[in-house]
Amino acid sequence: MSSSSSFRLPLAGLVFVVAVALNACKKDDPAPPDTTDRDVFAFVAASDTAAWFGLDSALRVKTTGSGHSTPWLRVRYNATAALQLDAATGRVRPGAVFAEGALIVKELHRTPTSGVAQYAVIRKDPRNANAAANGWVWAIYNADGTPEVSATAKGLGCTGCHAQSGNLDATLMNQFFP
Repeated sequence: MSSSSSFRLPLAGLVFVVAVALNACKKDDPAPPDTTDRDVFAFVAASDTAAWFGLDSALRVKTTGSGHSTPWLRVRYNATAALQLDAATGRVRPGAVFAEGALIVKELHRTPTSGVAQYAVIRKDPRNANAAANGWVWAIYNADGTPEVSATAKGLGCTGCHAQSGNLDATLMNQFFP
């Protein structure tokens, strides 16, 4: 064995050890920022309204059962969510289970003429890391899109009320607006 071939093996071993050591000391890359709020609000802004609850876009006075702070509201459904509305009444069908992609937007108003103050949003997206156990991603956005309650909260502050008796796949409009 020549001296050059006996030198290559230890040098290769040394290079391997140095590479492993350097790689072990390398810090993990930071996780990419969560874009759920931006993405969900984009759905709110871009989605066409396929239907209004009760077949009516007029504002409704909030009921005593609502946990939202604004006194006026109306609720719109995208095409996927609207499949669970009764065609004759615009109410959520008994036993409704919304499909993935369903988007329900509750527009919250301070006065009947003030415009939207906030959007309370649920989007059925069970594979989203921020979905609550029921498969919905929950959020409340100010009119400018800034989160009041981030989707990353996984429904904290929302799911407790929406899980009450009489809910239809976590929706309560039928219960509070007969």
